[in-house]
Amino acid sequence: MKKTFTLVLAALACLYSQAQEKPKYILETENFLFKGAWIDGSLDKQGFISTEQDNDEPSTIIPIPQAGEYNIWVNSYDYEKQYPKTRRYKILVNGLETEGEGGTHGRQGWYWENLGKLPLKEGANVITIKRLGMYPRCDAIIFAMDDKWKPDAAALTSRHARSRCAVRSSTSEGARYVSAFSELAPLTDVNGGKKIGIQNKSIRVLFTEKADAGGARFYERSVEILSAGSWVKLPEFKEEAYFIGYCTEDPGYTDNSYFSNWKKGTHAKVLIDMGEKKVELPTSNIYPYAPEKMSALRVKKVEKIADNKLKLTFDANAAAILTLSDDTTTALKVEF
Repeated sequence: MKKTFTLVLAALACLYSQAQEKPKYILETENFLFKGAWIDGSLDKQGFISTEQDNDEPSTIIPIPQAGEYNIWVNSYDYEKQYPKTRRYKILVNGLETEGEGGTHGRQGWYWENLGKLPLKEGANVITIKRLGMYPRCDAIIFAMDDKWKPDAAALTSRHARSRCAVRSSTSEGARYVSAFSELAPLTDVNGGKKIGIQNKSIRVLFTEKADAGGARFYERSVEILSAGSWVKLPEFKEEAYFIGYCTEDPGYTDNSYFSNWKKGTHAKVLIDMGEKKVELPTSNIYPYAPEKMSALRVKKVEKIADNKLKLTFDANAAAILTLSDDTTTALKVEF
């Protein structure tokens, strides 16, 4: 009976201790959602992200259960003799910078550094790394509400130990993606709108003249296919649009790799709607292309130049030929 009583007391003491412990969360930088041009690496069995001198700021979104002021700890790699204290960076929380800098401990290897306190809100928070020096290396970030708590390096080297207070990157907590492309208002029917189309034995393609909110005329595509002896209309292509990309310098196009791409990378952004504000986060190069600017193209004019060919003229004066094969295939070929 005495032993049972002692065990119960021990269990209650453990629960009480956990209940009294102030919250802390650890974020692995390798799990960042938007790394930009920063790359993954490994040193002394610790993963990290780093960059040479790129100004992209890797960012991610994490859900925090409890709002409050948190100490920001970072695990940084530095060298004692090889340009110590030059691999500098800061952490930003929802746009606010830490007072201290990471990568400045001047010792050989991985060490935890306290960069000061910043507020985190309940729900989604944007976490960003800002490069200040060459080759900053950040393994993980800890958010700790307890001012007296310090990371135990030995206990936080294993993934198992870190998993107990790990926080996962996510955009599902109070944030949503916003398209990087311009939103196009739907077209509406007009009286006497022209209809121009082509067909073969198995498919019909029709362009119908419609108007946008400002009254400008464009053409919207619809398609029917022959199925079991009857023509079946496919779902409307109301949101269909072509896009044209621009680049101010020669990007060095190449198609020698698995993906066609630009040799010279560009820095695309993704816009995250956080409710009270929108935040731009860097992404890696978008394949197969990484243009600096995108413009939507809508069909302004349709000309039937052969029984199976249509010439499409877009609002940027770009033109394309749409060819419908003269057999039973449903393939469409568009040449710009």
